[in-house]
This record gives sequence, C-alpha cells and structure tokens, in this order.
Amino acid sequence: MIKHYLKVALRSLMKYKTHSLISAVCLAIGIVVFSIIFLFVSDRMSSLILFY
Repeated sequence: MIKHYLKVALRSLMKYKTHSLISAVCLAIGIVVFSIIFLFVSDRMSSLILFY
C-alpha cells in the first residue's frame, strides 16, 4: 500500500514540477523564518529573565 502511495506521489511531483518546486521553496523559507524568529525571541526572553 505504501508503495502505491509513493508511486502516486512521485507521479504527481513529475506532472506538476513548477507547483512542487514553489511549494518546496515556500516551505523552506517558512522553516528558516520560524527558526530565526524563535532564536530571536528565546534570546530576548533569556536576557529579560537575567534582569529580574
């Protein structure tokens, strides 16, 4: 069953190459932005805790 899902997914990726590429790039950008914001907030929170 998993083999069938992988075949369908691969066929879909090959059929819609541009859409797949755009989705992958947007996902990567989202992960990077989330990581940067998370690191910024955790840095600010740790500096706030030190002052109290």
